[in-house]
Amino acid sequence: MTDGTASQMTLKIRIGGLVESPPFPYTYEEQFILRFPPSVAAELREELRESSQPDDLSITFTDTRRAQVSFHGRMYVGVLVDLPTILETHRTFDRSQYYKTADICQMLLVMPDGPETQAKIQHYEANGWQHPDGLTPPLKDVRTRRFSRTASYGKQKDVEAIEKRVQALLDRDTAAASSSFTIYDSMGKTLLVGGATDGKFEPPEEGKEEDEEESDDEFAAELEEAMLAEDAMEVETQTESAAPIEDGGQEMPAEEQEAPTPEPPMPVQSTAVKELQAKIDERKAQLASVTNPMIKARLADVIRQLEEDLYSRL
Repeated sequence: MTDGTASQMTLKIRIGGLVESPPFPYTYEEQFILRFPPSVAAELREELRESSQPDDLSITFTDTRRAQVSFHGRMYVGVLVDLPTILETHRTFDRSQYYKTADICQMLLVMPDGPETQAKIQHYEANGWQHPDGLTPPLKDVRTRRFSRTASYGKQKDVEAIEKRVQALLDRDTAAASSSFTIYDSMGKTLLVGGATDGKFEPPEEGKEEDEEESDDEFAAELEEAMLAEDAMEVETQTESAAPIEDGGQEMPAEEQEAPTPEPPMPVQSTAVKELQAKIDERKAQLASVTNPMIKARLADVIRQLEEDLYSRL
């Protein structure tokens, strides 16, 4: 039982409608906080000091959330609300060992009947029977301060706000007459200074694109003609040098014919071949010294690739 402060007292009462004996000798203990107005709480606390079971106190639940409370012939209205925190209760018999008895997460708020009380009950019902405050002063409005809802970026209003912000930036870019920029390095030295621009770019003209396409076609045609002419010249040169003929129609003696100029031999890549052979010998030496089968397989694969490269160069 509380009166709005942190002090609490245990009270055993009989709730109306639950008068039948339980089917089992042991029942599960359920607890909740009982909060009276300050004046009624002080009067009830005095009686609890004399007796742990006052006879003139009764609580009858009309449903799972509403209750009728009677004390000294005075009727009160009670509403069962959910606390924002969970309280543990313990029991002791020798003041040295404590046993946990329950977790308390609800409070029966007792108030005098009237229009203000009914409006308060309707407010609790509209908010899911949730109490905003805890039992101690530091927990005032703790449900809003500690358990407030996080912002949801998927809501329509957030999307609209982002779209408005982006549109405002685009409008500012469109309205800008000029712009300039300066690039600095990490030491503060100026690297580049950009000139003023109007921020608008004209699309390329259609005539220029057509001229560029025509020039490309002309260049391709000229290149093809040059290649054909070069091939024809090579064929004529080979025909003339193959069999020179005298004016009388007889072939010239072999000793009088000009000896064809021998083509220079292709340079042999002896340096590259030697380097590849040295690498192959080195890998083979490594292969002979290792015992790990995975490393040996890897070295064998490398040697095979080097040998293929060597054969392609010979």
